[in-house]
Amino acid sequence: MPPTAVELLQNQNVGELLDHDDVDLARMESAEDLLLFRSHVRKLLEERGSDEQCDDVITVVNEIVVNALVHAHGACSCRLTFYERAVLVEVQDTGPGMKSVSAPTQVEPSPRGDEYHESGRGLVLVAMLSLVWTFASTDYGSAVTALLPLGGGL
Repeated sequence: MPPTAVELLQNQNVGELLDHDDVDLARMESAEDLLLFRSHVRKLLEERGSDEQCDDVITVVNEIVVNALVHAHGACSCRLTFYERAVLVEVQDTGPGMKSVSAPTQVEPSPRGDEYHESGRGLVLVAMLSLVWTFASTDYGSAVTALLPLGGGL
């Protein structure tokens, strides 16, 4: 069984819990809604980390949320939990889930041979930018959790 969010944090020196933000993504229906969501996340990150760290967090949040919206076809939520030196990103959905997800290390070639194919990169980016991450299928859907440095960094 994949590690829980608590287990992900056990071996990390994230510092004290500062704050959290929950976002219900059930009403997200358009690209404009996704743009507004990313702007909301960026505002939450302002003054918490460097521009590069904020860009990394937004990339990871975006990839996980888009995966949930595309593949789950149901309710979806996102929680950002802020610590002194990190942010924990948790996205849950009510989709059918998958039996297992291995940590991808590279982008697989497109089955159509299209070098500009735009899918299949999300979890590679999550794995590359996160300190640790996990995927779990539950009785209620799927959950993806990622821990990224923010602020003083790790």
